[in-house]
Amino acid sequence: MTAQRILQFNAGTTLACAMAMIAARNVLYPWFGLDSPMAIDGVAIAFIAYAGVMFSASRRRPVERQALMPFAIADWTWVAASGLVLLLYWNQVAPAGRLLLIVVALAVDVLATVQFRVARSPLAGAGSAARSVS
Repeated sequence: MTAQRILQFNAGTTLACAMAMIAARNVLYPWFGLDSPMAIDGVAIAFIAYAGVMFSASRRRPVERQALMPFAIADWTWVAASGLVLLLYWNQVAPAGRLLLIVVALAVDVLATVQFRVARSPLAGAGSAARSVS
């Protein structure tokens, strides 16, 4: 997978997640032990901004492999924060919220790992550059 494609895929899935959060905001906030959907809205807005930054980075020709590293680090930070939320607020988060946090964290970890591996692969940069010429 090229650097451009992984950023586009990550941006698309992040945007889809944000839209789902907005659509299900009234269902989600009690799952996370919140008093209102405002925190859900804030996270969704942050996801939309993050998806925009990723998509913008994916539009560069060629996408430098090193451009993937900040996104991989940001995604791993999300995974760590999810684990911290589970650790600190296990009793306040409903079982459905716990499952959702775990599933999303696993998916984000996969994306971060792919981004990291593409960034470290010397072939990925050549593939990205070759595609940008045509």
